[in-house]
Amino acid sequence: MENGKAKRTHARLAITLTAPAQTVSGYVAVRTQGRAVDVVRLSRGSATVTLPVYPTTGRKAVTVRYLGSDLANEVSRRLTIRVVR
Repeated sequence: MENGKAKRTHARLAITLTAPAQTVSGYVAVRTQGRAVDVVRLSRGSATVTLPVYPTTGRKAVTVRYLGSDLANEVSRRLTIRVVR
């Protein structure tokens, strides 16, 4: 701590998508706390998203949605992260 304030950091979320016999391409949208965080392009089926600073500690819901492609259908997953200080 410096000057009585806790340092705030941004968590990074690593996303990997797989499909049988193909490399997944396209875009992934990430949302948390009712807000869009980012839309990122997959590179060889993977992407990294920096999440915002959460004002409070505890469990937070994050939704990751693959937007689909010509070869793969759209899919969405909800996960929970734990914010600690």
